[in-house]
Amino acid sequence: VAYSGVAWEGNQWRWLDVHHSDASKGGAIRLMKDLLGVERVVCFGDNDNDLSMFEIADESYAPSNATDEIKAAATAVIGHHDDEGVARFLRERFAL
Repeated sequence: VAYSGVAWEGNQWRWLDVHHSDASKGGAIRLMKDLLGVERVVCFGDNDNDLSMFEIADESYAPSNATDEIKAAATAVIGHHDDEGVARFLRERFAL
């Protein structure tokens, strides 16, 4: 299917995200914040398609296996996904 306004993300040879230029994780977060009146957003991401979400979120965390660009954009780098980095972070941060 072809349409105008195509955007793509990713610099890895094995993966390419193709989507409408108005569609992004950041746009979805912005919309949900507006619709739900959410004041703070904490997000997790590991790949280039998460950059727009990191720009909108108040805090953004990347597992240690994330791309270098994502780790550089993150508030902090947490544990590897194989070691349940997100779950461990949530348990420690929010005393779950």
